[in-house]
Amino acid sequence: MQLRLAPRKKVERVVEIRTVDDLMAVFEMRIADGFLYGDFQFSIEPGSDDFLHKGVFSCYRQVSMDTAIPPTEKQLTDENWRQLLSLAHTDKKTGLQPIRRLLSLDQWPSVLVRPPTVEHLP
Repeated sequence: MQLRLAPRKKVERVVEIRTVDDLMAVFEMRIADGFLYGDFQFSIEPGSDDFLHKGVFSCYRQVSMDTAIPPTEKQLTDENWRQLLSLAHTDKKTGLQPIRRLLSLDQWPSVLVRPPTVEHLP
């Protein structure tokens, strides 16, 4: 395997809560629409009807580096990530609720993601 660095890009993240029923078809549509990356984070609560069936579907498309980042953009802090990781192991039932609240998925389905700065790169 060979890894190669690529030029920095600014991307817009488009997020939906959806099921796996048509997930591959939706991934194919997003790829056809020019999205560069995507992932699906499954519901991890074993006792839920949504277990491994519903989750957070995120895809990223390139935007101009000149595209302004809205002042309402929400970012997860290191503490937010620690809390989410803890919930994934201790309280799976409510694990998705903080994500929805932090990112306001119902109100802001699309946010711009800053390219990493040098100090954030390993």
